[in-house]
Amino acid sequence: MVATVVALLAFASMGATGCAGVQTECPLGTEAKRRIFSGGAESEWCYRADGVHQGPEVRYYESGTRMIEGAYLDGVRQGEWHYTTRDGFLWRRDRWEDGALVDKHIEPIARPNAPPGDLFAPTDSMVIKLASADPTLGRTSRQDELPSFAAWYGNGKPRVLGHYDRDGLRTSTWWFWYEDGQVARQVDYDAGVRHRMFREWHQSGRSKTDGFYLDGERDGQWRRWDEQGRLVAAQEYGHGMLPP
Repeated sequence: MVATVVALLAFASMGATGCAGVQTECPLGTEAKRRIFSGGAESEWCYRADGVHQGPEVRYYESGTRMIEGAYLDGVRQGEWHYTTRDGFLWRRDRWEDGALVDKHIEPIARPNAPPGDLFAPTDSMVIKLASADPTLGRTSRQDELPSFAAWYGNGKPRVLGHYDRDGLRTSTWWFWYEDGQVARQVDYDAGVRHRMFREWHQSGRSKTDGFYLDGERDGQWRRWDEQGRLVAAQEYGHGMLPP
């Protein structure tokens, strides 16, 4: 989903109270990790005892200025995320639900004695290119994963099956079932963000929704059916937006 960051210099994994330099306050029951990348950029996040991302994450420019901050819930992006320019201006706010980008807002940036910034222009304006992939730091490869995660209902039927990558973020295909054993959803994730296929079924087993995500946003054709199997919507998305 994002460009690979080369020359990883250092990686530390310690408790929030024992890791020198960690500024992120983690929720009760979680600990902090810190990663330093080539050039001095840093990332700090919280994780549960099972290694899964849970709680806030903050990423910093080489200068120490905050670049991105948000939170994860059970290994996926959740809630509001903020993006800041190198000189400390908030320029973008996103809202995420279960790894899906459901809203994004671009803040106009007014700098004294400077021409208006173009969010799609080169980054010499110190604004990260919106047209590029999500401006996040690199993640571990999909081949490096935690043990598979599975949960069952009280009646013994499957409830959830999926994988987390080594950073504790949801990756690959996750399956969700209704309590009677009927498949409910198939969701593909990459680094805690919905990416590629999404399928959903009514409890009767008939198709309900199918489509694709690209870096958390709906992309391409999405279709929906009612409980009788009739197609009720077919819409073409581009980067999460419908054409006018």
